[in-house]
Amino acid sequence: MSITGITLIYQYDSNDTIVTGALYDGNGTKTVIIPDSVTFIASNAFVNLGVNLTEITIPNSVVSIGSSAFKGCTSLATIIIPSSVTSVGSNALTGCRNLTSITIQNNVIGQSMYQNCTALESITIPSSVTSVGKSAFSGCISLTSISIQNNEISDLMFNNCISLQSITVPSSVTSVGKSAFSGCISLTSISIQNNKISDLMFNNCNSLQSITVPSFVTSVGTFAFNDCTSLTNITIKNNLINDTMFQGCNSLKNILELLSE
Repeated sequence: MSITGITLIYQYDSNDTIVTGALYDGNGTKTVIIPDSVTFIASNAFVNLGVNLTEITIPNSVVSIGSSAFKGCTSLATIIIPSSVTSVGSNALTGCRNLTSITIQNNVIGQSMYQNCTALESITIPSSVTSVGKSAFSGCISLTSISIQNNEISDLMFNNCISLQSITVPSSVTSVGKSAFSGCISLTSISIQNNKISDLMFNNCNSLQSITVPSFVTSVGTFAFNDCTSLTNITIKNNLINDTMFQGCNSLKNILELLSE
């Protein structure tokens, strides 16, 4: 059996055991199994490990993961967030650029939690997720497949996910933040099944050529398709067009004629 070279540092507070830091001795494996006595992972707890953390097991005893807890752990390839976790600080896994697999079993995704996880190719956000922080997957430049099963898309949630080619916004989504898919420059297909299009939702999605805005959409934000420079074909089945909805869409030369028909 291999022996880990990582030693955890603990703090004891009342009935809680908190992991506050970790040290690598340079010899053993770069894996961590957090004991099931631990309830909190503190902010910045594993930051100093950098490349020296390849695998971690988080038990169901953990209820909180602090800000930047695993930020910059660039050798970490996979992580499971257990259902026990109800609080996640900002930037918890930001910059884990070799992270290829995440399993979300809990109900909260923190602000910028997976930002710039540049190797992540696919994600599933389960219906159990009830809170998503802004910029949760921003800058995940290899992300090509997303399955949204929850009811919230936050501000900048998929901002600059430049490899994403198609998305479906399901009817379960009742809250959409601004700039949710802004800068998704490879996006060519969108299916809107919910009733809201937010401010700047598809801003600068400049590979998008056609869209359908269904009749059940009841709210359209400003600059929703701003600078979608390849957009040539639109089908609009409601009367919610605003003055800035298609601003900068220079290929939509006949849109006014289409609307007047």
